[in-house]
Amino acid sequence: MKERDEVLQEIRVNIELPEQETLAIELFQNKVLRPILKFQNALILEIFKEYLKKNHRTFSALNQKVQLEIIRDTLKKDQRIKNQFIAIITAFFTVNEYSEYLNELNELNKRIVSMTTQRLQDQLSRLVL
Repeated sequence: MKERDEVLQEIRVNIELPEQETLAIELFQNKVLRPILKFQNALILEIFKEYLKKNHRTFSALNQKVQLEIIRDTLKKDQRIKNQFIAIITAFFTVNEYSEYLNELNELNKRIVSMTTQRLQDQLSRLVL
């Protein structure tokens, strides 16, 4: 039977990025966060759709600018959903990645939230019910 870390590495989406000199945190973002966010995309969308049903029933009727602001403000201000998104990403870390994450917890949480916000905004048409 395969170990958890091995299975996590195998299911991760491979994203081709240009080779360049990057900081360790940017490397972590590109090699770990981006593939996990891509893998979790369907779940991210469903969680946010459910949030909209409960909290912004008129979301579909609003103009695009307001919709984008709602996405941004929600992930900025609603600690519950922000923590939910962070949890569904960090759950796919290997043990070593989790250790690295703990060393840069605040910065990586900001990046997770920012990247999730961008992902939701870029797929706005899939959120409109």
